[in-house]
Amino acid sequence: CACPSMWALLRGVVGLAIVLLFTARSSAAPSRPHIILCVADDLGWNDVSYHGSQIPTPTIDRLASEGVSFNRHYVMPLCTPTRAAILTGRYPYRVGLQHNLAIQPAQAMGLPLEYETLANVLQTAGYSTHIIGKWHLGMYNEAYTPIKRGFSSMRGYYQGQQDYFEHTALGGYDYWQGGSLDRNATGIYSSRLYLEELDRVLSTRDSEDIPLFVYLALQHVHSPMQIPPGEHAKKQCAHILNEARFVHCTMTVAMDVLVRDSMEMLQKAGVWEDSVFVFLSDNGGYPTPTQQGSNWPLRGGKATLFEGGIRTVAFVNNNRWIQKPGRTVDSLMHAVDWFTTLGNLGGARKPSNYSIDGVDAWAHISGTNTSHPRSELLLNIDPGVNQTEGQSIPATAGIIMDSWKLIMGEQLYAFWWPERDTASVGDDAVDESAMLRGGEEKQEKKQLYLFNIEEDPNETRNLAEARPDIVQKLFKRIQQYNMTAVAAQWVPRDTSAWPRFHDGAWVPWVS
Repeated sequence: CACPSMWALLRGVVGLAIVLLFTARSSAAPSRPHIILCVADDLGWNDVSYHGSQIPTPTIDRLASEGVSFNRHYVMPLCTPTRAAILTGRYPYRVGLQHNLAIQPAQAMGLPLEYETLANVLQTAGYSTHIIGKWHLGMYNEAYTPIKRGFSSMRGYYQGQQDYFEHTALGGYDYWQGGSLDRNATGIYSSRLYLEELDRVLSTRDSEDIPLFVYLALQHVHSPMQIPPGEHAKKQCAHILNEARFVHCTMTVAMDVLVRDSMEMLQKAGVWEDSVFVFLSDNGGYPTPTQQGSNWPLRGGKATLFEGGIRTVAFVNNNRWIQKPGRTVDSLMHAVDWFTTLGNLGGARKPSNYSIDGVDAWAHISGTNTSHPRSELLLNIDPGVNQTEGQSIPATAGIIMDSWKLIMGEQLYAFWWPERDTASVGDDAVDESAMLRGGEEKQEKKQLYLFNIEEDPNETRNLAEARPDIVQKLFKRIQQYNMTAVAAQWVPRDTSAWPRFHDGAWVPWVS
């Protein structure tokens, strides 16, 4: 018979299988992705055009639409607590950074050293770890600075804000390369410094086989409100006549361009395709007459537990790691979840000597599992601070369970802030008529709020008096959380930290 033997057929099949396997492996994603974590500062819900804003953000819009965007992504009301949550996976009330006032210059405070950061665990897992931009988790002692907290390199600033060009805050210089002051940054706009450092990180990699963790902690769009250099941003915002909103728009456009340029740099380096890119804001926009952040139609903003303060723009992009891209998910997600989600994605181990509050949401994000990873999340437990150096922090707490949201304690403000694109606007810039039409809730401050957050996401109807049973149920759950609270850090400012004692710079001052 001229027919090939069975053994010959088997040899052919096995050979073909080996070729196919080799081809598949050569084009498949590596076992662990590069992780690019991009955190905007004070970006409002209504400060991106894919949420209906008049501010053009084409790069952010495209990345969100091509990836997975979150409709109910929650953070803390302010910078420091959110950054602590992201990098430790623990609610801030469990690391002592729960106060509704971020670490101030000259305060000897910081993220306690007993807690590992996301950079720590990824570095241990073999990642090359880098931070570019804002730290704001303590710097009074060098042990609290990024280089000592798991980051292989750092270029950026320690304090909560600074001039975009001169890199000073309260009269002190604050820009660092590793553990040394970087005086060469003076006069250079923030975006350029970010791109310079990202280029350095990508061009000096020890090996292409070592995965990267890059924490892009953006300065934009935090105050001071400063128009970026060049004409592009001004042209993109020419339609906005309100002066303060115009400035905010130019800063947001500059941020969108920075994201675009960073993405192109990652693509050129051959990193983007194998990266998971996470974008979020550290809290809601600050709706003041001078800053003009907009969270419309959400209530409140930065420094409040209303949706406008803690429900933020967020998305993940890279289709190689997302099986079902182009989706918007409505399930609950919290800042603490990124530690577990990204840590597991990078093959990192969890800390063994304390528990983590974050859950792994990757299966839900990628589309391999449609079940929601969360049915509740704690918004905060803040015991407050009495008058200290002219500052008081009211005691507040909040929780979401299923469709219910409870807020306890007086909030800094309680209004809605429509987007302003006209020149004529009052100092208070509050117009609640459109939001309150048909609603019962008024703007006056109260101590107790209960909302059915699924039916009333804009928090127009306070049901605290109508549903005392739900209030009691949620309050008991907050009490259970409070049993694991850590004492909140708060100390007076140390005058020995002032820049005039340190060659005009903010530097670690406690040995």
